[in-house]
Amino acid sequence: AARPAAAGEAPVDPTASTAVNTGEGGGEYLIMDPSELNSLRTELEAKLAECESLQGQVADWQLKIRKSDAEMDRLRGVESYQKQQMSAMEAAIGEKNRAIEGLEKQAEAAR
Repeated sequence: AARPAAAGEAPVDPTASTAVNTGEGGGEYLIMDPSELNSLRTELEAKLAECESLQGQVADWQLKIRKSDAEMDRLRGVESYQKQQMSAMEAAIGEKNRAIEGLEKQAEAAR
């Protein structure tokens, strides 16, 4: 069965053989039956659709990577803030401990 011509294509004559350049540089041509050409066209269209689907998956993965990179940056900021808070708390605890030691020495001296 003849496939209708796509936009911009010449109509396909289902009874005519077609000369296809082998692309091997010697000007060699391979005579192909129209059904073989249609089969190859269908196969190529399927491969193209598969490639487009894979490109969509890659774009989706790239978006997920960008989102996870942004989340990692946010978490690094949280971690940095928490480290600053811990340092401040450790300094405050150290001050309180020194004050307690001073009070203990005063109490001992008063005895």
